[in-house]
Amino acid sequence: EVETITEQGPGAIRRLSIAVLLNERMVTAEDGTLTPAPRSQEEVDALEALVLSAAGIDTERGDSLTLRILPFDMPVMEEAATPSFVETYILPQAVHLGQMAFLGIVTLVIALFVVKPLFTSTGTSVATAEIADNTARPMPTDAAGLLAMITEENPDDAAAILDAWFEDEQQPA
Repeated sequence: EVETITEQGPGAIRRLSIAVLLNERMVTAEDGTLTPAPRSQEEVDALEALVLSAAGIDTERGDSLTLRILPFDMPVMEEAATPSFVETYILPQAVHLGQMAFLGIVTLVIALFVVKPLFTSTGTSVATAEIADNTARPMPTDAAGLLAMITEENPDDAAAILDAWFEDEQQPA
């Protein structure tokens, strides 16, 4: 013997009211435009039966189903603007380009303020030598011209250079 006990919780469904809104069928014409086309009565009846069974509608209880077919508003599709050169290539690399620019500026500052002073002489320029009347003349390329120029500017240094040359010649090899 099987005994079944059914308990009902508080509350009960008095009736269901369901509304379904379908879009009109859209048919693509030969020129590519969409035009609305009516749905057949058979298709509407099949959709109504599908919704009736899915929702569990009981007409004896007073449940109701409303099925309407109306055209939906179609959004206007605007073509996306073609991205510019800056948006395509520069903006995605902006951080990298900023880092490279910063490193370039740091390198330039180091070259100008650290390396350049190391290579420049403290007295006369390598390319020209200034004489007493503040006019520049080119550096001589031969040893005699160089000796004459050094002798005019610093006689003591010229004498030291000559002494060093003579000592080098007197030492046997």
